[in-house]
Amino acid sequence: MKKTVFSSIITACILLLLSFSCSAEEYIFTVNESFPMPYSTSITTVNANHGVYTASSLEDIQYLIDEGLVDYCEPMSYSELFDYTTNDTYYTDQTNLTQVLAQFAWNKGVFGESANGEKVKIAIIDSGLYNAAADFNFDNIYKVADYTSTASSKVSFCDDEIGHGTMVTGIIAAEHNTRGVAGIAPNVEIYVFKCFYLDENGRQKAKNSDILAAAYEAIDTYGVDIINLSSGTTNATVFKAVADYAEEKNVLIVSAVGNSGAQSGDTIYYPASYDNVIGVGSVAANGHRASHSQRNDYVDMMAPGESIYSVRISGYEKGSGTSFATPHVVAAAALAKSLNPELSVQELTEALYKSCNAMTDRYSGHGSLNIQALLTYVQATLNPDKLIYSSSDTSSYVYCFSTEGYTTYFARYEGDMLVDIKKDVNTLTGDFNSYIYYIWKKDTLEPYDGDIIAEEY
Repeated sequence: MKKTVFSSIITACILLLLSFSCSAEEYIFTVNESFPMPYSTSITTVNANHGVYTASSLEDIQYLIDEGLVDYCEPMSYSELFDYTTNDTYYTDQTNLTQVLAQFAWNKGVFGESANGEKVKIAIIDSGLYNAAADFNFDNIYKVADYTSTASSKVSFCDDEIGHGTMVTGIIAAEHNTRGVAGIAPNVEIYVFKCFYLDENGRQKAKNSDILAAAYEAIDTYGVDIINLSSGTTNATVFKAVADYAEEKNVLIVSAVGNSGAQSGDTIYYPASYDNVIGVGSVAANGHRASHSQRNDYVDMMAPGESIYSVRISGYEKGSGTSFATPHVVAAAALAKSLNPELSVQELTEALYKSCNAMTDRYSGHGSLNIQALLTYVQATLNPDKLIYSSSDTSSYVYCFSTEGYTTYFARYEGDMLVDIKKDVNTLTGDFNSYIYYIWKKDTLEPYDGDIIAEEY
C-alpha cells in the first residue's frame, strides 16, 4: 500500500548545497568509501562504519565531492516530536488499551513468560526517561546514550526534561504493579537514546545526525529488535540508508506520520513515509481518524492517539498525537515477536497489517491495531493446518494457514443445506462453530490427509 517517492540526484543536490554555503551552519554527508578524513575541526564523525559525518564547512569536503565519493550532502536539518496536546487531568481508565484489545494478551495465560514481550529489545529514540518515574522496572531499562550536548547542564544523563520520551516509554512498558498506568508490553527491554532537548527558546529539537547515530548504535551495538521513532522530518534523504540497513538486519522501525492533518494534510514526514518503515497515524476513541492525524497515502496503519493516559514528568497525564499512537504498534509488535522470535521484519509487518480492523477513512492505511487478532494470526502461522481461534468478551477471530500447495475452504450448513462457502478467509462472521472447514489440494481437490485440528487460543 505504501508508495515510493524516494529518489535523489546527487549532482543536483550538491549544486543546491553550494547555493547554501554562505548561510548553512552545518552539513551532514555520507561517503561511499572508507579512507581517512582530512584533518579539520570542522568534521565530526557520526558513525564511521556507515560513513556518516558532519561538517561546518563545505571547503573541507570539496575534494570528496569533486571525486564523486559523497553519496549525499545537505544542510543539517532537525526532527520534531509529534506531541499534539497534553492535559494534566488525572485519569484512572486507559480506554486505549481496551480499544486495541491489549487485555487479551495478559488474560489468556497461554503465552507463559513471553506474554508481556520478554526478551524483545526496543530502542526508544526520543527525549530520554524521567529518573524519578516510579512506574518502570529499571532492571529492564538501559540508558544507553545522551547526544544532547547542548542541553541544560543541570539535566543528568538521559534524564527527560520534556516528558515526551517518558510518556512513550510508559505506553509500552509501564509495570503492572497496581499503581499508575499499565504498559502494553511491560517485560520488554528498553534502550533509551536521548536526542531531543529544549533549546534556549524552549523548543523541542534534535539534530538528524544525532538520531542517525542513535539508530546505528541501537542496531550494531545493542542488537535491538524494534526502534520507536515518535518524531519525523520533512528531509526525504537523511534516514533512508539507516531504514534500509535496519531492514537488512531484521530490525523493525515504527515511526509517527505527523500531526498536521487538520492544517496541511499533504505534508510528508520521514522516516514514516519510507516503504520499509511502518508509518502510524492516530485513531480517536470513537474509532475514526483523529483530526490531527496526517492525511496522505503514506499512513500504513492506525492506533489510539487521542487523550492517551501515561507517565509524564509531573506524574500521570493525558496526551494526544501520532507520537503516542506509534508506541502502541511498537508494543504490539513486541508481543508478536515474543510469541514467535523467528518472525522476519517482513513477516511481522504483514501480521500487523493483516490483523488490523478495517476502517473506511482513506487515510487509515490497512486499518487500526487489533492485538487480539494479531496474536491469533501469529499463533496460526506457527500451526499450519490447524484452525486457531480466539474469543473474548467482545470479539472472536479465526485463522487457518494450510500446508503449501493446499487451500482452506470453510463451509456452513443449515441442516443438510449448504448456505455459505468461503475460501482462504481469515475472519469468519457469526458463530465460527457453525462452519465445517476442509483443506484441499489446489486444482485437483485432493483432500489433505493430515490431522485437522481446531484449537482455541
